Amino acid sequence: LKPVDDFPWYVPTGFGGAVWYFSPMIILALRPGSTDRMFSISCWLAILVITFVLWTHGNPGGWQISYRYAIPLLPFLFVLMLESARPGFRPIETLLIFVSIIMCVSATYVFLWTSWMS
Repeated sequence: LKPVDDFPWYVPTGFGGAVWYFSPMIILALRPGSTDRMFSISCWLAILVITFVLWTHGNPGGWQISYRYAIPLLPFLFVLMLESARPGFRPIETLLIFVSIIMCVSATYVFLWTSWMS
């Protein structure tokens, strides 16, 4: 994030950023309660191996707001989220999904319709 003089005071840069910042619902992959422990361990192992390979590349993926090379991690993160999910939405889940949508909408606005990214 870089500071600007007006609201919103901080805007994303075009050189990538933290995936969890623009998709905070990914935090739900960390919650306990998986029904199959070996399956969860396998998913985390796959995430670690892919992350290591991505880090050896050393580039966030060009001119974009978040870290696009983390896309191969998303299926494993979503499976982990589903594995520990319970029926219905909890307030924290609803809040994280809402914040994710707001962050993506605001980042799209900043990227496409302002001069802050130039």
